[in-house]
Formats: sequence, C-alpha cells, structure tokens
Amino acid sequence: MVLLLEDKGRQEHCTHYVLSAEVAVIPFYEKLGYQVQSDCYLEDGILCVEMGKAL
Repeated sequence: MVLLLEDKGRQEHCTHYVLSAEVAVIPFYEKLGYQVQSDCYLEDGILCVEMGKAL
C-alpha cells in the first residue's frame, strides 16, 4: 500500500513524502527508505515520530 501511494505521488509530481509513524514501526518504514525527521511526540496517546522520504 505504501509503495502504491508513493507511485501515485510520483505521478502527481510530488518530490517528498512525510508521514507520522508509531515508534514501534520505525524499522518497517526505514526498510522502505524513510528517515526519522523529528523527536518523539504523542499522537492520540501513541508515541510517534515524523518520517520522510525523497521520491
């Protein structure tokens, strides 16, 4: 699903994706090329970070 969204972004001429990721799934997004771009913060009571990837 993430790869499909990235492809759609490329078709729409997006150059960078940013997402909010739960701390527990950081390794999943890192395997897809995302990098942590923020300190940890609470989102709906869940510890998260902002992650980004150049497309």
